[in-house]
Formats: sequence, structure tokens, C-alpha cells
Amino acid sequence: MDFRWSIIQGYAPLFAKGVLMTLQVSLISIVIGTLIGLLVGMLRLADVRHGPWKWPLKAARWLAGFYVAFFRGTPLFVQIMLVHFAVMPALVH
Repeated sequence: MDFRWSIIQGYAPLFAKGVLMTLQVSLISIVIGTLIGLLVGMLRLADVRHGPWKWPLKAARWLAGFYVAFFRGTPLFVQIMLVHFAVMPALVH
């Protein structure tokens, strides 16, 4: 019983297409995640004690803190379940 490479060669273009798609999705996810992390980090570190931006920045800091606490405090499996059963049905229907 030997491995038949001829079958794999027939699907090689599909494998190559899948690898390229995986790299594209990974790169886009890394860029978007970095931008979100940078924004949330800047909001958490923002400190305005006076002026018109005091209360909006306090609210933004609170939201950023909640975001970080939520994603740090819940297990990954729970987050996956929330996305699968709560977020996706809301987006699909």
C-alpha cells in the first residue's frame, strides 16, 4: 500500500489557492487586530483632566477597560460560543 501522489497533484492548484487565501486572511486579521489594539490601548492611556473632552474620554476609557476585561476574563471557548450562537445569527438574519 503506497501513497498515490497523482491524486494529490490533481488537487495541487486547490491547495495552493487555499494557502494563499489563508495567508491573506491571516495578514488582514493581524492588521485589523493591531489597529484595534492600538486604538484600545490609546483610549486606556488617554488622560484629559480639563476641557470639553473630559467626559467623552472617561466614557471611552471605561468602554476600553470593559473590552479588555471581557476578553481577558472569559475563556476562549465561551467567546467562540458567543460569536457562534449570538453574533452570527444576528448578522445572518
